[in-house]
Amino acid sequence: MPGDVGPVISMLYRRDALFSLATLLSENKSFKIVFGVVWIICGLLLLFFGLDSFRWLSSFRSKGSSIPSTKQPRRILGAGVGGILIGFLAGSTLSILLITSFATRQSSTLTPGGLLVAWLIPGLIVAPLAGHFSFLSRVLTGLLGSMNLVLLLTALGGVHTLATRAALLVVAAPVLTVPLLIPPKSRWGQVKWWLLNINTSFVGAMIFLDGIALFASPQDTSHAWLDLWTLLFAPDLGASESTIVQQWGTTAFKGYVAGAIILVLAGIAFEWYFDHCADEDVGEEWSDYLGVSTEQAEKDTEGRPDAAYMPEMGGSRAYGEVRAGILDVPQSLWARIKSHGRYRRGAPAAYGGYSEGRSTPLAEQPSYTERVASIRSFRRSGRRPARYVPHEDEEAIDGDFDVEFEGVYAYADQQKDGLHLAIPQYTSPGMPRIPSYSSEPHQSQSSSLISGSTAVEKTGEEISQKDLDNVSPPATAFSGDLASQESPGQVTATPSLLNAVERIQRAQQETRMDAESQSVCYASAI
Repeated sequence: MPGDVGPVISMLYRRDALFSLATLLSENKSFKIVFGVVWIICGLLLLFFGLDSFRWLSSFRSKGSSIPSTKQPRRILGAGVGGILIGFLAGSTLSILLITSFATRQSSTLTPGGLLVAWLIPGLIVAPLAGHFSFLSRVLTGLLGSMNLVLLLTALGGVHTLATRAALLVVAAPVLTVPLLIPPKSRWGQVKWWLLNINTSFVGAMIFLDGIALFASPQDTSHAWLDLWTLLFAPDLGASESTIVQQWGTTAFKGYVAGAIILVLAGIAFEWYFDHCADEDVGEEWSDYLGVSTEQAEKDTEGRPDAAYMPEMGGSRAYGEVRAGILDVPQSLWARIKSHGRYRRGAPAAYGGYSEGRSTPLAEQPSYTERVASIRSFRRSGRRPARYVPHEDEEAIDGDFDVEFEGVYAYADQQKDGLHLAIPQYTSPGMPRIPSYSSEPHQSQSSSLISGSTAVEKTGEEISQKDLDNVSPPATAFSGDLASQESPGQVTATPSLLNAVERIQRAQQETRMDAESQSVCYASAI
């Protein structure tokens, strides 16, 4: 009796049935075209643009309220187009795995139309959810990547046992999924980026080859490649497994395996190149530049005075104006390779798409290079300004104090040189003199002549009060002609005209005195 019960119990727990997913898909030509086109398109997008596709349309947001609010509107597609593709493939693939796991254990009457409905509806349900929730899309990406990795290892190593395939899946799923849940601003963000790249490359390569296998020949080998999904959860030594593994040693099947490996490596390399070299977001790049510059400037100037913007040291300029023209953006490795060693630290930063770097007027001054080199050498020394000590020790630290403020002194000397050049702009520029009134001795006191206009040739530093009081109009052609004329050239000096001329002369004198005082102030400031 015990010998007769064993086979019966084993048959109850292992009910094998012959099932082939590839054969079912090939029964209807229209359904075959639908499956093949969808798999090829989705596979190519995820293989070469899977990493970048998570940013496509991800900036779409819900319409904000008319009432101002600090709450940001929520994104409609948080995971972008890539999340939609991953969600569709994850829903449809999980549905196919459930169907094949039951169909390989008992007889199934599934039709091609029923398979299409069971494949399409779950994919359409999960796709919008994965496109909206980026967390869900990352989880599904890790699960899909681990399943496709196990399929490739099964075909590469000839794994025949269900326990081995399950163990590989249990190990690969958390390794490829958990790191994808790292927060965006974590220091492990680079690990997340690489795993997302690897997962999308595996999914894209395997799905693309599945679409190709629907139309490629020889048919038996192509069906064996498609039936790897059937074999994933098929029981050991079953009818389905024995049919599939017969084609594993053929040259065409090995070509599928080699093609999958090559496509995975090509997808990883292309996505790396596209993300780092070809796909540059100008807004994000400029924000990164400003962030790096601000952070570096805050570290460099922490605890270090600068005479240019510290009021207690005579400075009056803003902090941003001091840093104008010295933004030094760190270049990537790819940019340095393309420049072939022409990159020099300290050159003015290039902005936008200009081939030549654009600098501010401060960077164009002759002593800009010397000032930057002096300040950087001062920063590299790691020194800090000396603290105040009693008077008996001040002489001992004078030398060190001068060394520590070497960069500040260089900048002050430069500004002093520029101030000398700017003084003539504030001195008296030889303003034209208004027509002055001069009395004639042979005429009565109520009449006079108007002389021509003159120009003061002295600068503000040379003008004195005595010169201002004793200014007399020189003889000009205009005044000579006017004096030679009789009554037509003579103007009667009425009281109102006298008052107007007096006010004009007083205003002219005040203007000269103001210009002279400004020049004296600038000279004393030096």
